[in-house]
Amino acid sequence: MYYIYYCNRKIDDLSYDIKINISEKDKLIKKYSLQNKGEYKEYWENNVCIRSSNQGILSAHYIEDIRHEYILLSEKNFLIHEFKETPCQIYNFYQVDQEETYQTYKVEKGDIIIELREYQDYLTLTFICTCINDFYQQTIF
Repeated sequence: MYYIYYCNRKIDDLSYDIKINISEKDKLIKKYSLQNKGEYKEYWENNVCIRSSNQGILSAHYIEDIRHEYILLSEKNFLIHEFKETPCQIYNFYQVDQEETYQTYKVEKGDIIIELREYQDYLTLTFICTCINDFYQQTIF
């Protein structure tokens, strides 16, 4: 699976700025015809991502990183994150490494899911696909 994050810039070999100014929200929603999918909360414990929504959906997955690559495409910067995702049985947890709450806007265009996440102070834009060639063949940028 691939998550391709829109990047503002590469900070160094291990850090990237993927935050988009909150003022861009309406423009991005209109550009990609995104639909509000509600509020989500993610909990990370080691390599397990536990995700819940305000509609009561709860899922857990093991995330195994394969590679990261920073590319320039159509004069825009992207961070490609390739990983393997395996379902995990839901379990009780108390302390987590990271906890995030965000509003999600999504649309599916062909074999790509476009997801805009709205955090309290910034946005992120992610293109999700199972085959990286599907991303390279897009003209949606």
